[in-house]
Amino acid sequence: MSFVIVCNLLIALVNLYIAWRVWKLREFFAQAANILDNAAQGTHNVLSAAPELVYNGQRGSRSLRQQYQKLVFQLQRVQQVLRLLSQAQTIWRVGKRATAKQQSNPGWRVRG
Repeated sequence: MSFVIVCNLLIALVNLYIAWRVWKLREFFAQAANILDNAAQGTHNVLSAAPELVYNGQRGSRSLRQQYQKLVFQLQRVQQVLRLLSQAQTIWRVGKRATAKQQSNPGWRVRG
């Protein structure tokens, strides 16, 4: 009989050890689940505003592109005006020199 009692005791101790390990494993999985839940909640909190932010960024980019196109057009106009002014200045200088030469040399005439 004592053999049966010793075997039962050993079986009970093994079962107790297995139960303790299962309990620890359950705690580990519960902690892992909590960590994953917190990570999912944090990710949701961060990314929930993402669609609105992306939309605002797209709208801002579109607005900047339009403003840039307007500025490019204005720059082209200013460059045209500056080229015209430069040409006018060149013509004025040439005319001024011709007038000065004509006044300094009365025999010289501009054909036209």
